[in-house]
Amino acid sequence: MRGQAEDIEQAVAELGRVVGADLEGRGWRRRDLGGWAVAAFTKDLPGGVFLGVELARRSFRWPADWPVEVTVDLGAGYGPALDLMPLLTLVPEVVLVPAAAPEVGSGVPVSVTGPRSVAAAGRDVLAYIRGQEQQLAGLFPDVDALERALRGDGAAEPASGEGKGRTRGRRREHLTLLTAMGRTDAARQGLADYLDGQRGPDPDVDTRFARQLGRWLDRGAPTPPPLEDTLALLPAQPRLVRPSRPSLADARDRAKDRREAVETVREQAKGKTPQQLRVMLAAEYDRRGITVSQAAIATAAGTIQASLRPFGRTRLAVHGVRMLTSWGSDLVQLVKTGPPPVPQWRQPPEWASYPVRTGSSTRSAVVRLDPDTERWLAQVWPPGDHPLGQRQQVDVWLSHPDDPEGGHEPIVAHIGDSRVGTLAAEDAVALRQVMAAAHLFDEQPCLPGRLTRPADHTSVILEISLPATPQQPDAVPG
Repeated sequence: MRGQAEDIEQAVAELGRVVGADLEGRGWRRRDLGGWAVAAFTKDLPGGVFLGVELARRSFRWPADWPVEVTVDLGAGYGPALDLMPLLTLVPEVVLVPAAAPEVGSGVPVSVTGPRSVAAAGRDVLAYIRGQEQQLAGLFPDVDALERALRGDGAAEPASGEGKGRTRGRRREHLTLLTAMGRTDAARQGLADYLDGQRGPDPDVDTRFARQLGRWLDRGAPTPPPLEDTLALLPAQPRLVRPSRPSLADARDRAKDRREAVETVREQAKGKTPQQLRVMLAAEYDRRGITVSQAAIATAAGTIQASLRPFGRTRLAVHGVRMLTSWGSDLVQLVKTGPPPVPQWRQPPEWASYPVRTGSSTRSAVVRLDPDTERWLAQVWPPGDHPLGQRQQVDVWLSHPDDPEGGHEPIVAHIGDSRVGTLAAEDAVALRQVMAAAHLFDEQPCLPGRLTRPADHTSVILEISLPATPQQPDAVPG
């Protein structure tokens, strides 16, 4: 049944409120995990152990449709381990050892079929929690029982159907639990065993987690600050909703506006320099309320310039056919052999590993390139003969040489091992919290960028995607 995205989001949020109203009345505490959970709650047991429950939306469709599935993760956790998780790069989860899987017919996971189904879905969730609560509390009288279960030799068995990724995730969680318990010798040995996976036939080692765990152990495994204090220092996650799909009429209108902007400039283009064409295009796009990157403006200006040459439009059409053919060949090759290796010049150093979530954000910033960057790029990324210019996706990492917390010194952009330029002060403001958060982990932030070498032979353009803001909807999986 077709539904509105806003109605679905409100119904799922209402389910969290319905469940929370009952649980909080029975001694549970609502927890903000800083992620995409609909709602999460904990109930304290002796010795730092707690019962945990997390509701998470698991079904997304485009366009928005009912029903929507909401899973219920119920189990046991440990307070200091939860506090430590974000400091070790893990997504906070209140459940370390899950309860038995819900029986068929229990109604869990719940299916929300519309606003009127929320009350019934809430009753199913609460019935499942009440049915497991007492047994779970008896299974984990102390944190040692929890550790044995997470290690795999305790009374509680892993939930059926756990995949390979979840099993490997349990290794990280177990090391986190050992560290939070103060069992640092066991944690160091476990970390060494974990790193041995890099030498196996099927390596799957989270190098960021391993590095942060090693740093924490080297500091003596101090008591971590409360989860909420750490999350306040980290950039907030964008809301996990699908942006509304524009109507066909809106899409046609936007395409028409773009064409009109280009044609307006084309009619005045004779005798204009490439830079003048860019300025004119930017003004036309802005007059029509169209947001376009500097690289897109440069490409459009190059197209206009190429079309003014003898047989220009014919040449562009032929080139377009050649590009489509080339893309088809590249796609076939990609399927056959997988993605090509990343050249050394594009690989960021190991410590430039703080990920910046840009999601579906359309915000970007242009890097002010250093004078010698063009010469360096000409060596590692030679110019090619392309009527519309060249493009190259790159990872760009950032540093703040004198003031990691964000001050008056410019943020420096790097590709690989090379410094390439700086960011304008207004763009640096958008990255201030990201820079401070990366400093917390002794890392440098890394985010996607795009190099564009316009066909008009003007300077290379380097743009980076800026983080999505908490208010800006982010794309969701499939």
